[in-house]
Amino acid sequence: MAEKTCDGCKQIKPLIEFKPSIMSQDGYSKRCKECGSETNSSDANIDLKHLLAQVEFYNPSQEVWIFNQKWISMPEEMRLEKLTDAKKDVDGYLSNHPMIAKKRKEIAEIRERRKNKTESETYA
Repeated sequence: MAEKTCDGCKQIKPLIEFKPSIMSQDGYSKRCKECGSETNSSDANIDLKHLLAQVEFYNPSQEVWIFNQKWISMPEEMRLEKLTDAKKDVDGYLSNHPMIAKKRKEIAEIRERRKNKTESETYA
């Protein structure tokens, strides 16, 4: 049975103790499953602490102020371009949204019925 040395615990272990990895040359991760799970959980704790620190010191009014300063200092043509791009993104999203498409279809049908109703009244 093939074996490999774990980069975490430095022990020689059978390949079954390592997760498959397409990034490595031998097809297995550098750390054994046990060391890999410890690393992932400690990384998650570090990320959580970092996130909590950001939330604790987050000041939305300061962020809005910074955004407004950048927006004001931008040339008018650039602002117009950004607004046009944003509108295109929103329109593209809305045109592909199933609920919006359904409502647009319903509105078109109502308009068609009203149009047909007014036409039939004028000919009567």
